[in-house]
Amino acid sequence: MAAPHRSPLASWRSCTFVLRINPIKNKVPYRRIGEHMKKWLATLSIGCALQMLPLHSSESANLQKEETVDAAKEIDHLLISEALGHLISKNLANLGPDFNIDRVIKGLKDAMSGKPTPLSEESTVEAIHKIQEKSFQRLANDNLKEAQDFLELNSKKENVVTIESGKIQYVTQQKGEGPAVEAASNPLIKYQGKFLNGQVFGESEAGETISLADTFPGFSKALVGMKEGEKRTIFIHPDMGYGTSGMLPPNSLLTFEVEVVKSHVPEEKNETTQGIADTELLELKDAMEVAK
Repeated sequence: MAAPHRSPLASWRSCTFVLRINPIKNKVPYRRIGEHMKKWLATLSIGCALQMLPLHSSESANLQKEETVDAAKEIDHLLISEALGHLISKNLANLGPDFNIDRVIKGLKDAMSGKPTPLSEESTVEAIHKIQEKSFQRLANDNLKEAQDFLELNSKKENVVTIESGKIQYVTQQKGEGPAVEAASNPLIKYQGKFLNGQVFGESEAGETISLADTFPGFSKALVGMKEGEKRTIFIHPDMGYGTSGMLPPNSLLTFEVEVVKSHVPEEKNETTQGIADTELLELKDAMEVAK
């Protein structure tokens, strides 16, 4: 059975931020580690080892099938050690950019040789948390300025319509002729969500029915008035999007390519979509707990 589609359209009324992301297509690397850094540090080596297990298991199965083993093809421990460094690097990248790789390597060597750590584990966790918070705030400020500058320049372009000054804009790519979406509608739409750099963070090529009452303000306001068959490119300021909450980089300006397939789908025909949304909400909450 195919897995349910993961939508980036959130339930705004939930006390916990909800962002249903397709894990394959979402490549946003940002993550706030927070208070559970200690747990991550304690399991880093185990996690790296577990990532290597599928390779080891696969090779073991192949070796059992072969009657002879070419000595030249035996596991190269030096190569594996180098690959392990790449796995550790990926985890370090999630902590933020403010780390000196030479000192990290020195710490690894000192630890392996039994030398004492320059900081206690508790102090290390606290220090990394502070670095994370500074990095987060810096990124949030940079993204907010980028969003404001973009919308200001974009508002002066031909064919750009402003719904809310400095907050929500759109360009009509194709006019529609059917009924229009209303504030209380559950429209069936096709969409693609992107950042300013063009990176796609979510899409629904097959179409998805959403509740405008439950999605985030910028998206719902931008859809009101769209007719069936209409296509718009929508630009949403972070204040009307996800702000500094959730799984996306903080204060990201969001761009959506949207097509209204049907202006409203009655609730009784929308039960399947709602069921998927409820399931994904539970899945996301579990994922966020793991990320912490």
